[in-house]
Amino acid sequence: MKIDLTALKKFGSLPFDCSMPLEEGLLDRKAKALSPLRLTGTCSLADGTVWADGRLTLSFEAPCDRCLKPVRVDLDLPFREAFAEEGDPSELYLYEGDELDLSKAARDALVLNLPSLVLCREDCKGLCPVCGRDRNTESCNCSDPAEEVNPFAVLKQLQDQDKS
Repeated sequence: MKIDLTALKKFGSLPFDCSMPLEEGLLDRKAKALSPLRLTGTCSLADGTVWADGRLTLSFEAPCDRCLKPVRVDLDLPFREAFAEEGDPSELYLYEGDELDLSKAARDALVLNLPSLVLCREDCKGLCPVCGRDRNTESCNCSDPAEEVNPFAVLKQLQDQDKS
């Protein structure tokens, strides 16, 4: 994911379309990439700062966080980063010489935008914590152990008594 800065300085802006495979561990260890990380857009130069504007795309498969079924996740994210020759590396991306590497910025943008919860569907009921059945396809008569330990379970029982 490298940009030739000599061409950028000559033309003022430059389109880019690059991709890279994901290294091990960038996604959750249970997820697997279905496509390389792709970055498309335009680089422009303004007052010594290189601006990269575009889109970051990736497809991966991960287990549903409730029922463990495989789920395909397609990410299509806006990407806008500034790169400078000098400055504080903890605050901005730096480049040296006539080559700009977009890889670190692309990886950082991906990690910051990964979904915190992957669901097969919004109303997924998950697995029964007692018998392990998929509550989306089967019902069971197990009582939820979390409700038995829950201090508010008594209030729920009182509410159920009031309804009857």
